[in-house]
Amino acid sequence: MRIIIKPVGAIVIVFALIALAGMLYAKSRISSPKSAAQKSGSPVSKSVAKAEKSTPRKNNINSTVIDPNATKWKLVTQAPAVAAMTDILVSELPGDNKHAVRLIVDEVDPAKFWCAQMIKEVPQDVLSGKNMVVHFWGRSPKNTSVWFIFEEGKSPHAPELQQKVTFTPEWKQYKLPFRT
Repeated sequence: MRIIIKPVGAIVIVFALIALAGMLYAKSRISSPKSAAQKSGSPVSKSVAKAEKSTPRKNNINSTVIDPNATKWKLVTQAPAVAAMTDILVSELPGDNKHAVRLIVDEVDPAKFWCAQMIKEVPQDVLSGKNMVVHFWGRSPKNTSVWFIFEEGKSPHAPELQQKVTFTPEWKQYKLPFRT
């Protein structure tokens, strides 16, 4: 399994994702897969707050967290896209973890937005029929849209999550529930 982030038709994209909260995939009781974006400082449910620790474990609601630090993000580009990715520290991020990833896309064809992708391999098997949540903080100075895709790491690459997110200039906490 892998997570893919694809910019959508933007000339310049700058956004950062927290390494710890960058990708938390948690099995949870989610009634329907809908996007939820919360501003920093918004209340977070107890089950989500417990899922934000950095080590994989079972918590009291029988939820498994995939360690977000087990694999690194990688940038994959193909012509005509021109992009760069850097690891940075961002002091204004909430919480103790200030590590983030910045993606700058200088050129991308809106009809071929998949030509610039940030990919993160999921370091363990993910069974089908499970409720999952991709949980992260993000922002973009220019309200840039990106696609978040969770898909099988081998052919036919059928996406189980395929959701467009439009970042705002302020840091926001995003939770994208889906079912495998």
